[in-house]
Amino acid sequence: MVDEFQDTGPRQWELVKLLTGVDEQTASNIFLVGDEKQSIYGFRGADVTTFGEARAELQAVNEARKVDYVPDSDAESPTVLELSGNFRTLDEPLSFLNELFEFLFQPEGDIHEPYEAPPQELTTQRDRIEDIEGLTGGVEYLAVPHDADTAAELFGDDHPVAEGALDHTIEAEAQALAARLTHLFDDPPQVQDPDTGAHRDATPDDTAILLRRRTHLDRYQRALEEYDIPYTVVGGVGFYDTPEVQALTNLLRVLGDPQDDVSLYGVLRSPLFGFTDDRLAPAVAEADSVWDALAETDDPQLSDAFDLLTTWRTLSGCATPSGDGVLPWNRLLSRVIDDTGYLASVSADERGQQAVANVEKFRDQVRTWSENDVHTAAGLLHRIDRQAEIDPREGEADIPGDAEGVRIMTIHAAKGLEFPIVTVPDLGSDLNFGRSVDDHGYVRLVDGTDDAPPVPAVGGPNPGDAFSIEKTAVHEYADRRSRPQERAESKRLLYVACTRMRDHLLLCGTHDIDVDESGTIELGEPAAFDDADRWRDWLQPALLNGALVAEAVRDGQARGEIDGASYTVRRPPRPVDWDTDDDAVDSALEISIPSPPSLPPAKRIAATTLVNAVADASPDGHSYSQREESAGLSPTTFGTVVHRINELRPPRDEWTTLIRRLSQMAGEEPSESDLRDAVNHAADAVEFVDRIESDTELQEVYDEYSVVARIDESRIVGDIDRLLVTPDAFHIIDYKTNDLSATTSDELAEHYRPQMLAYALALLQHDRNRDVRASLRFTDEGIEERFHWVSDQMTEMESELRSMVDLVD
Repeated sequence: MVDEFQDTGPRQWELVKLLTGVDEQTASNIFLVGDEKQSIYGFRGADVTTFGEARAELQAVNEARKVDYVPDSDAESPTVLELSGNFRTLDEPLSFLNELFEFLFQPEGDIHEPYEAPPQELTTQRDRIEDIEGLTGGVEYLAVPHDADTAAELFGDDHPVAEGALDHTIEAEAQALAARLTHLFDDPPQVQDPDTGAHRDATPDDTAILLRRRTHLDRYQRALEEYDIPYTVVGGVGFYDTPEVQALTNLLRVLGDPQDDVSLYGVLRSPLFGFTDDRLAPAVAEADSVWDALAETDDPQLSDAFDLLTTWRTLSGCATPSGDGVLPWNRLLSRVIDDTGYLASVSADERGQQAVANVEKFRDQVRTWSENDVHTAAGLLHRIDRQAEIDPREGEADIPGDAEGVRIMTIHAAKGLEFPIVTVPDLGSDLNFGRSVDDHGYVRLVDGTDDAPPVPAVGGPNPGDAFSIEKTAVHEYADRRSRPQERAESKRLLYVACTRMRDHLLLCGTHDIDVDESGTIELGEPAAFDDADRWRDWLQPALLNGALVAEAVRDGQARGEIDGASYTVRRPPRPVDWDTDDDAVDSALEISIPSPPSLPPAKRIAATTLVNAVADASPDGHSYSQREESAGLSPTTFGTVVHRINELRPPRDEWTTLIRRLSQMAGEEPSESDLRDAVNHAADAVEFVDRIESDTELQEVYDEYSVVARIDESRIVGDIDRLLVTPDAFHIIDYKTNDLSATTSDELAEHYRPQMLAYALALLQHDRNRDVRASLRFTDEGIEERFHWVSDQMTEMESELRSMVDLVD
């Protein structure tokens, strides 16, 4: 069986035929499933005409084998069986789609060409599998003026659409769409919960914005942010250009070259430090360089920043190493994140979940490069720059679990998915016909005859401008041959976008809207059906006219019909303030703090620093190391090795190799005794975690989970080795590799209690409805020490931690 056959091409079909014997007319074991109306991968070599050709060839095989019939069926042939039941969409919006695409899928000529998908009427079957009584669906169309003057005349100079149109037509459209969503979420329709089947109010999580292209993705992001609508970009591009990754890349540049003023200024303004221009500009104005200004500043916070940067340069090996040695780049990044509370800072943004995932992806990439012997800043930056150059559209990190808020994705990425509310913008933009095979749009390949190879169409120099390239006669020939096929695929792309909808469809596009002296509204003439180059050229004749738009402008909305199927034309509204029900949004666990745009950076304290401060202030002043010093591995490296094995879970026979590699990255060489001990400690940790998790009803599991506990103006930051989330509790698991020969686990548990207390408070500040349990696993003897806190203890916990914070210099 071959599914999604509409997205294959001739070569793939040839392969299938070789495997099944179609050419010999002996095939009896082939089953093709597909929908010509959803063939949208022409840019990857898919050819929708293969669908029809395969149907004809299989019919010939069936006839030759005398099996060209379907028992107990009215179907003429096994190759023309149709599935017309729709189990996704409610009846009213499905009726609209049937009528709309009956119009759009009409042939440009007298008959359907092989590359044109014929229309198909679908029937509602959702009531057979779901309880939809009481649910009502609908279709809306937001008609947005494409120019600022018309928008101002119709809606007022201060309307977001009018202001957006001054910048760009897509900006106006993004403002219109985001404003409409505020109304939708303020007075939400009922939808069916995909998990429970219950009917409930729609939330941003139920909504998807499907884009034909990502060219103006940032405009939609900014519009949603402006109106406090949470969103997630699914498969977003420009990973290396995201602000959270740029900040870390700039930091690496500064570590390699502290005189790089642009990068250093960017680092200081980023969430790594959070300084404002008002504070930075006067401090650096008179200095020869930003670095020199930091070295000489009297500002205590800027001086602290200089100390941190100097420390990181030393640890990275970019300055004279200290006795602590040089850290691999991934461990240095972890140190930077720990020192600054970077994950907590970036998580406070509207796209915080995505930002945190991007930081983790970047840290993983740096770890890979470090493990492949990239040791210098120049070498690491070369890898980063080269990767960004090779794949400038590198996708952002995937977010674990369900996406939060409105999902923004391309139509191609949404293929096979469904959403209660689907919005399809960009109806008025050019469809960008003419696929090129180069990066600049100069070279195209034109299909020749069956016996001839493709003909290259190459741009030529412009006679009037030596620095520009213009199309040639071959390009015009290519357009005449390929344009009808590209138009047909554009129709199918719109069909795929609209049919992702379960309940509500919101179409949004810019139009040429004219207002004459008498106030009469008229729409500009669209391109002819067989010469369309924008989706609106097909949609406007079917759905809009001047009278309908005028009524919508006057009354806010107007009811339209297409062959009996109704829809609503809306005037772009002004946004409204809306409140989200936090209980209705199942967001992934994250600990965030408010960003301090104009205040001095909060005092950040590592949880391990807190432990040492409390120990130093105790009467005996005793400090416990993770493990006794030996000729082989240092206690820090030994602990890191054990943690990494438990995090990565490689096969047991690879542990020794991994231990050697991790140790060498830290500039150390393990002895045979170290190898045995590390394996034993790691085995105990792995067995302990597996036993705990097997007896627990887990909802989420996190490794190295960053948390922040807020104590007045201070932030206690740290990474939980392993965090288990159950319906009623958070369970912290922390591995300790201390040597228990000279002390007891009770004494060590009390020593590490401030760290566990800070972690527990951070989790309770995030969610008071769960208890916090903590397990300290001492892997030397396989002993567990436990703690337990509940939300009623938060006041006492904060008071105790406040007194500990005061001990830190």
